[in-house]
Amino acid sequence: MSSSEKTAPSAPAVQPGKKKPRIKVPGSATLLGYAGLIPFAGTALIVWLAWPSPAARDALFALQAYGAVILSFLGGARWGLAMAGHGYASDTETRRELRMGLTAAVLPSVIAWLALLMPPLQALSVLIICYGGQYLADIQTVKAGDAPGWYRLLRTPLTLLAMAAMLAALARLIIG
Repeated sequence: MSSSEKTAPSAPAVQPGKKKPRIKVPGSATLLGYAGLIPFAGTALIVWLAWPSPAARDALFALQAYGAVILSFLGGARWGLAMAGHGYASDTETRRELRMGLTAAVLPSVIAWLALLMPPLQALSVLIICYGGQYLADIQTVKAGDAPGWYRLLRTPLTLLAMAAMLAALARLIIG
């Protein structure tokens, strides 16, 4: 079945007087996801409070590097979803969809690597934009039924908080 024929999994029918089933994010995904925000928040806080000290400059590079690593990780998640959704592509349309999905999954890693080569102001700007784009692409993946519904519930706050940390550091750089 091609992705154009796929539909998002339908929720169980809700009987009158009963509540709609609630999608729940697995506890381990929640714990690990929020733990992954600690380096974002910690380095952004150091940049904000200690700028322009050597410690703040080190924290800025650490934030830039961690942002790049996590962007690459998100691309890897897309790679896995593309493989799971298209498996061993046998027909031309499915092969094309697999190729497009894998290509889209590699782009975050390439952009992340380039962000490591940029000055911090440009790097953080690029990373923030890419996190937004990656989020939108992942939401489309959930809507297409190629990722679990809870993925959106997890990604929304994690993405916003990671972007806020990078934006705070970026603002500190701009105001000096």
